[in-house]
Amino acid sequence: MSFIKAVMNRSLPVPNVEYVDVEHYDPGDDIKDPEALAFYHTRPKFKQTQGQEVSFPRASSLYDSCMRMHVIACKEKKKYYRTESISPNMSMIFEMGNAVHYLIQNTPVFFGSRRIGLWRCLACNKILYWGRPPTKKCPCCGASKEAIFYSEHMFNPAPPLYCGGHTDLWLHINGGKPRVLDVKTMKDDFFDSLKAPIAANEFQIQTYMLIAEHDKFLKTRVDTKSGYLFYVGKKIRQGGMPYKMFHVRQTEASRKSVMKILNAFKSGYDNYPNKLPDLLKDCAGKAFMSWKAKQCPCLTECTRFHEAGK
Repeated sequence: MSFIKAVMNRSLPVPNVEYVDVEHYDPGDDIKDPEALAFYHTRPKFKQTQGQEVSFPRASSLYDSCMRMHVIACKEKKKYYRTESISPNMSMIFEMGNAVHYLIQNTPVFFGSRRIGLWRCLACNKILYWGRPPTKKCPCCGASKEAIFYSEHMFNPAPPLYCGGHTDLWLHINGGKPRVLDVKTMKDDFFDSLKAPIAANEFQIQTYMLIAEHDKFLKTRVDTKSGYLFYVGKKIRQGGMPYKMFHVRQTEASRKSVMKILNAFKSGYDNYPNKLPDLLKDCAGKAFMSWKAKQCPCLTECTRFHEAGK
């Protein structure tokens, strides 16, 4: 951050307006340093405070989420406020990830016409159909096929599985039903050494496959036993593939692992406040002084329940 402060200091000269045409003058015109000029015109924000109501567990974070927190937050309608410091570099990394997702979903560059999913017309904002990429204009409003984009299917939390989320893509398989595919962008050092899917990512795919079995729309349309993780490196390589793909198969052990967490939430949610999921080991072992505990939106309520023996 010291570099950014230095750029800011260089980018704030006192403009001399005596010798310029004020009508066409911008204070940035006096900035000579190229990075300072970029900073002046982009005006990046380093701190963003966000307040979001905590919802049901999500597949993307189920691997290490606290079900106790989710139960209390859902019942008490708690909001999670956080202030994040986002530098221009981090912002660029996030946007690159978003761009890769867009490219994979809406262009044939990676998977051609094997992309399966819901397609929405941006002109009339209607979901048109489930299937392969569009080849014809919108049947509702007549907009060209270029106005039709991929729309991620949202899982709706419902008994017996209170778990939400949305899938990046479904991939057509010869002789079988479409399989879920989740896209992850990755730093170069991690990508080069990646020999197996990351545990949290694999757990996410396992969760998608399980809850798809209970999704009224998907359960007869997709393969709920196999899926893929697709990792994209953020570096152009001379030789070798810039992406890696792992086949994830559902096993009885994986089903039990996912169901154990979801059942813990369901039990706590259905029996609140008399019965709650167990404390995280980190919270219990450090007397609610761990970093995760201090960031928890339900710290006060959770501590009170713990002191009451719940």
